[in-house]
Amino acid sequence: MKQIFNGLFSPKLTLVLLFIFGAAIGTATFIEEKYDTITARLLVYDTKWLELVLLLLALNFIGIIGKYKLFRKEKFAALLFHLAFILLIIGAGITRYLSFDGSMHIREGESSDILYITASASEMKSSAKGMDHSSLKEYRLPFSLKLDDFILDRYAGSMSPSSYASEITLTDKRKNLTEKHRIYMNHVLDYGGFRFFQSSYDIDEKGTILSVNHDFWGTWVSYAGYILLGVGFVLTLFNRNSRFQQLLRNIGEVRMRRKAGMTAVVLLLCGLSTASLAQSIPRKPVSREHADKFGHLIVQTFDGRFEPMHTLVTDVMHKLSRKDQFHSDAKGDMTGMQVFMDMLMDPEYWKNQKIIYVREKPVQDLLGVEGKYASFYDFLDQNTYKLSTYAEQAFRKRQGAQNTFDKEIIKVDERLNIMMTVMNGGLLKVFPLEGSANHKWISFVDSLSSIPLSDKAKAVIADLPLNTWDYGNLMRYYFQTVFDATASGDYSKADQVLGKISALQRLGTPSSLLPSPSMIDLEIYYNNSQIFILLKNIYGILSIILLALAFTDNLRTRKSKLVSWALYFFIAILGASFLYHTYGLGLRWYLTGHAPWSNGYEALLLIAWGSLLAGFSFARYSKITLAATVVLAFSVLMTAGHSSYDPQLTNLQPVLKSYWLIIHVAVITLSYGFLALGFILGIINMFLFLFRSPGEKSRLGLIIEELTYTNEMALLVGVALATLGTFLGGVWANESWGRYWGWDAKETWALVIVITYALILHMRFVPGLKGRLVFNAASIIGFGSVVMTFVGVNYYLSKGLHSYAADEKTVFPLWAWAMILSLILLIAAAAVRHMSQTRASREGPGTVE
Repeated sequence: MKQIFNGLFSPKLTLVLLFIFGAAIGTATFIEEKYDTITARLLVYDTKWLELVLLLLALNFIGIIGKYKLFRKEKFAALLFHLAFILLIIGAGITRYLSFDGSMHIREGESSDILYITASASEMKSSAKGMDHSSLKEYRLPFSLKLDDFILDRYAGSMSPSSYASEITLTDKRKNLTEKHRIYMNHVLDYGGFRFFQSSYDIDEKGTILSVNHDFWGTWVSYAGYILLGVGFVLTLFNRNSRFQQLLRNIGEVRMRRKAGMTAVVLLLCGLSTASLAQSIPRKPVSREHADKFGHLIVQTFDGRFEPMHTLVTDVMHKLSRKDQFHSDAKGDMTGMQVFMDMLMDPEYWKNQKIIYVREKPVQDLLGVEGKYASFYDFLDQNTYKLSTYAEQAFRKRQGAQNTFDKEIIKVDERLNIMMTVMNGGLLKVFPLEGSANHKWISFVDSLSSIPLSDKAKAVIADLPLNTWDYGNLMRYYFQTVFDATASGDYSKADQVLGKISALQRLGTPSSLLPSPSMIDLEIYYNNSQIFILLKNIYGILSIILLALAFTDNLRTRKSKLVSWALYFFIAILGASFLYHTYGLGLRWYLTGHAPWSNGYEALLLIAWGSLLAGFSFARYSKITLAATVVLAFSVLMTAGHSSYDPQLTNLQPVLKSYWLIIHVAVITLSYGFLALGFILGIINMFLFLFRSPGEKSRLGLIIEELTYTNEMALLVGVALATLGTFLGGVWANESWGRYWGWDAKETWALVIVITYALILHMRFVPGLKGRLVFNAASIIGFGSVVMTFVGVNYYLSKGLHSYAADEKTVFPLWAWAMILSLILLIAAAAVRHMSQTRASREGPGTVE
């Protein structure tokens, strides 16, 4: 019996159960992607064996509390963590067996008291054999809801929803009660133990779909677990008896013992390729000064955002050519604004210029071009579109079945269409449509642009020599004045007309919807400053310098004041860069009106920022760690510059209009920064293990020891933030959709991160898994769960509630396979080297750390 209890309450069983649980739920996301949600539930999520794993984990945690005497004061933080997870498992059990959720559909003017609730796994098994509505059954409420009105607000001039709400009358005849309520995204109706959430709506906008949840006790038991988790996290950081504080003391001891010796050198190679545009017509482009004035004109985007023309042009030209500046022998150096305007003035010229970016060689061969740029006419063969058949085949495939060639065809086809839209003026939605209910703006080529203007609008342009008083004629007159100015050099008349167009914009649209002149200037400044591109370059240079100086400072026999002063000088530059990074995020927040981490690009900006924050947190104890975070920040910003991530400023989707966006996303994204720091430190330590020689074992061994302690501290902070962020996401889901856990692929893999790093941090309790080499290797391998959560789910698992945050799917790149293989070989080589030195130390004097 004693052996049974020892086995049940052992750390080994904890690791085994965590591994089984993590592997099971991670696999279930792929089952759901390949088949459907019901199959994933039947095979994994709702199975008895998975419940048994959770039950054994709860019992294991309870036993460990007693076995390791976690009730002691010095173990209080660990006690709270274990109690938190026990409560979370209990809460999940209550939710599983005592609660239910479903949906309610109501049409305007009608009442309903019927819920369609999700069936259990056993009911789905029987329904799968022939019953209809295989995962739903009816449940009648003791009260009813009537939909008085469904309200859908869209972004100005767009079909994109801004928000939607249901005006509800609740009637409970038992209590002779009638109440009016408004249900909208992130604002729920609580009544009689039921929670009603705005979920969706009918396509004709005359009906609402509410999600309904009945889980009072399961919710609050789980929330109690979240609270204990947060308190435990705080105590872990500041309690002197916690593992985190012990690691700080260990680092201090290592620094006292460490002696220096030699200098390490780190090399980084980077290349820059440029492409030139052939020119053939020697005609002056629009002056840079007038093009900049045109850039201050307001334009309405496809999703209804009002922004400076400069922002639209920056996004368009980058998508088209991946360039911000252009050069030709005929027209000289040109900004994106000048090229954009010149495309409108002289489209035939630009159709002959190699300006459309084509990345993949097979597509270049189909077009018959050399290099990565093609002209508009390169796509045509006697007025036949060369890629027509390939584009049709690529678009017909589902995203998961599209290969690299298909993806490139789609991207190139999009660039070609963008160029045509630029040249025909379709993007220039600069005129407010008079009488529009949702403040729609139109371009001068829109059929509505020929509608005569109101007397108030005519008064603004009364002194212009127009044939007809409409937007189309006004814009054509403006282009004529610009065309004349390119020859004469006098832009006064063009400036005058541009000013009148700007006046018409503010005359026809409420000022509260439009950016002020100062906001326009600020946004153009943001576009031109290219803050994060500049920071990427700065971080790249600083990473080389700081790594070299940090290793030199750690390995020298005698401290050098010159090296120390140089190190602190460049750390000061890094500090200034970090503040500039913070300023850039703040500026983006101010311009968009929402926290700048609502999509993949912005999340990468925050991860880079969080990585540096982690580095500065440990800078007092390890300058090498700080240097490593600079490498990480550089790598992340370089990834953010990849074409798969869109840096444009956008409106926010309805579900993201919540303070939970700031709390949940910020916490969990910052956790990625700390976990990524562990990944980088693990790689550095692998190299140190690999290059350590018997004569260097005391110097490099102490550095490995210090970085390993720092690595563990980073992982402790990272997994605590990841755990809190994951469960805060559950709270957000409960406030938005009516359930705090639904096995969505994103939240499932966020839980896999927590499980993965819990395994890594608990390996030290298992004799066979102790050791610095194993820990550092695990910190490298474990980061794969973060990559899967941040990238893999968005790109390769299309189903789930987090699809609003997904980026364009892509094929797993060859370089990623090469990187994975390189890391495996690095770990293997370091392990072989370490084992050989360990054997040698047993046969002779000395030790190997």
